[in-house]
Amino acid sequence: LRVERVWTFGKPRIGNAAFVGAFVAAAERQGQRPALWRVVHYHDPVPRAPPDLPGYYEVSHAPEEVYYTDRESTDYIVCPQEGSMENRSAECSAGFPLALCFDTDHLYYLNVTMAYKYAPAECKLEGTEAKLLLVV
Repeated sequence: LRVERVWTFGKPRIGNAAFVGAFVAAAERQGQRPALWRVVHYHDPVPRAPPDLPGYYEVSHAPEEVYYTDRESTDYIVCPQEGSMENRSAECSAGFPLALCFDTDHLYYLNVTMAYKYAPAECKLEGTEAKLLLVV
């Protein structure tokens, strides 16, 4: 597994603790520390999903989180994480529950809209490829 320097914006949880541990270990063997930088804009619901349900459906994020603490993206904090144990402090994204995150914060990162309808034409798929992308 080749791991390059990674920055994500609004990434959902995609694996369990074993997945995160394997990814972090692979990154560290290749000199990438942290394994990735995970940027979260204020009350974006997507990084809080799917919810981690210990004993039933366990998911986690890879480190490190950069959490923008206001809607205008004027201030941020770095939320350190040890291995696959997600930072659950009240100051980081996990401190604000998914159930209260019904807003458009996922569409804006660093004060730039990520809404598909505003994307440049060269960034949009057309025809069958676009329809297949939406189905998956």
